[in-house]
Amino acid sequence: MTTSLDPVALTQTLIGFDTINPPGNERPCAEHLGQLLEGAGFSVSYHEFADRRTSLVARLGGSPDSPPLCFTGHIDTVGVIEKLLKNTDSWFIQIKIDKIYLKYIVHKGSICIDGISLTINQIQGNIIDLMVIPHTYQNTIIKNYSLGGSVNIEVDYIAKHLEKLKNG
Repeated sequence: MTTSLDPVALTQTLIGFDTINPPGNERPCAEHLGQLLEGAGFSVSYHEFADRRTSLVARLGGSPDSPPLCFTGHIDTVGVIEKLLKNTDSWFIQIKIDKIYLKYIVHKGSICIDGISLTINQIQGNIIDLMVIPHTYQNTIIKNYSLGGSVNIEVDYIAKHLEKLKNG
């Protein structure tokens, strides 16, 4: 994908799809997302798991052997940008998050910030450190961030499932 998506415009488009259960009718929304992913180089397949209920599976590079992309689009919490610095060839960002989500966050693990999957470089209390490369910075909403601004956070999906399996 050569241009960045405006997350607000994308959200407005997505909430315009009538996917309320019942009946679901999720296919048009899944196809819209599928077209965006195909434009970014993913191969896409659709799977009907019930009447009018569609799941989307996207694989990078088009190979059926490639691991699928997994995201939910849910927001677990909202963080605050505590530090935003330009380094020589990257950007350093510190985000303050709600302490109850720290159990899902690990050093060098993944976190989703405003729909962007990033790697956690360091954790200091309830502050996480992120480094952003130029391509990500210039092609995402990150270029519009400002000190004290809010960001949507989705913590590690797998960590939440492991917690559920452990605790029943």
